[in-house]
Amino acid sequence: QPDLSQQPTRPVLLLDTANNEAYVIYSDASPSGSGRSFIAHSSMATPSFDFPCVFTITPTSNPTSTKQNVDPTMGIMAAASTGATGSNDIIFRSVVLPAVNSPVPVITNVSPSSTSAGSSTFTLTVNGTGFVGASVVRWNTSNRTTSFVSGTQLTAQITAADVSASGSGSITVFNPAPGGGLSNAVTFTINSGGFEGDVSPRPNGNNTGSVSISDWVQVGRFAAGLDTPAAGSEFQRADCAPRTTLGNGSISISDWVQAGRYAAGLDPVPGAGGPTAPGGATPQQEASTTQSSSVLEKALLVGQRRLFLPPLR
Repeated sequence: QPDLSQQPTRPVLLLDTANNEAYVIYSDASPSGSGRSFIAHSSMATPSFDFPCVFTITPTSNPTSTKQNVDPTMGIMAAASTGATGSNDIIFRSVVLPAVNSPVPVITNVSPSSTSAGSSTFTLTVNGTGFVGASVVRWNTSNRTTSFVSGTQLTAQITAADVSASGSGSITVFNPAPGGGLSNAVTFTINSGGFEGDVSPRPNGNNTGSVSISDWVQVGRFAAGLDTPAAGSEFQRADCAPRTTLGNGSISISDWVQAGRYAAGLDPVPGAGGPTAPGGATPQQEASTTQSSSVLEKALLVGQRRLFLPPLR
């Protein structure tokens, strides 16, 4: 409790042993100091005093305080006047904040709640309650890069690898100890990528819901054996006939004709579905594909100029 009214010739040293800090309070009677009191502090582990601040004592019977958000990791030193008339005694006390348990987070919804297979990396917004600065969004139990927005919102980066195939993912939020825990799970849906017949440009098409003559030509190249569609989304989109089943596991002249009907606007274009790899073609279908190859190759030569649609048999 230094009495600075006495203007001591020696500085007052205060040791904060709990936080390993040292505080020095002194009075500077030089012209530059103008007789004011100053305070500086340093870590005792690596002594190096910072630039001193003016230490002002204003006796009052109605003290006020400033408000600032703090947490248990902050080292706080409280200084207060005794309030005695004519006294400038200052009392220093270390303040230890109690640890506050993190709540268990709750997810209300996520946005977006679905995407198409093969999509690129995107930002997921998670809405709910009980979020803290250390909250982490998890995708199928794996942590994802998370940004804290508020106690009711987080954002996370979902990678292209997470949504490379159709299916679903489980979204949760984890709050670390003390307290904390794992939230409820919300399902994120990964739809089959793209649209039936949409195969140009390769490998993802234009994913706009429209089929053009370029798509028709590319399906024809697959059917003629000039190009090989990649197993997965590309094969699924190219295999578009029969239309009622969104394909049959074989790419033939029937798929070429159906893609042409989509391109001509004769049929609405549905989302991709059906087989994602060859399989299930009958011997008759395979023979038909072989016999049609020469017809397709000739048609493809003029495919960029006009749309030739032979009737479906």
